[in-house]
Amino acid sequence: PRSTLFPYTTLFRSSGGYDMPHDFFSPSFYIYRNTEIKEWMNFLKTADIPRILKNRYEKHYLERCRPIEDWNKYSLDELLIAPRVLSNEQFLKIMERLVFSFSDYRRGFPDLIVYNDEELFFSEVKSKKDNPSEEQIIWHDYLLKEVDVPVDLFCVNKTDRQIKNIKNKYEKVLNTTDETIDLDKEIDNILKSKYIYRKEAQKIIDKNREDKEELEKIVKLLNMGISDTKRIIKFFAIFLFMDVNRFIFINVCL
Repeated sequence: PRSTLFPYTTLFRSSGGYDMPHDFFSPSFYIYRNTEIKEWMNFLKTADIPRILKNRYEKHYLERCRPIEDWNKYSLDELLIAPRVLSNEQFLKIMERLVFSFSDYRRGFPDLIVYNDEELFFSEVKSKKDNPSEEQIIWHDYLLKEVDVPVDLFCVNKTDRQIKNIKNKYEKVLNTTDETIDLDKEIDNILKSKYIYRKEAQKIIDKNREDKEELEKIVKLLNMGISDTKRIIKFFAIFLFMDVNRFIFINVCL
């Protein structure tokens, strides 16, 4: 059976002996669980998130879970800083973005969270030869506009010209990502493509048509899924050339 988010199952236990859901790093993770994810997020809006995280941490400490590379890298007190200093709404907007596409959004989050009793902001530190990536710029923009937390770019030993180039890069990246999409056209392209799961895609699109914001998310992920499928086919093709005896298996998978 396919695994889903807790409380239905948990990310720490998945069928077949896996240490995480098999599709956790793929677009299908959110696509097939968007209803359950939204229900759980709604519950967490008024829940005691630090207490839930503390209980989950203590219950599953040292269990195998691939996204957690090292349980001892941070103490529990350090891990609880973010949900304690951010509101539930702010914290969940960050978590929702990660669960929406962990493979894409696990990169680019700011280096530091800086806070006291009166002030809170994120900080990105860049040395003289280091510049913000596109993923970082998109995260910074999201944190400022959607989460309502400022992000300071702390530049070490950079010239005025370097700082100007960084500003230009921010403008270029954000102007590109702000482009609106023609939703009907994107849906039409998906359903007319050689996408191997287009019947399934049709069902998912129909299910979410009433919620435009959710539909835009789903369409974006389905488009990611198409490129994912191409990579998988290339991967299978390598097996085909390595071992002719796998030819039947390859055809079934394609």
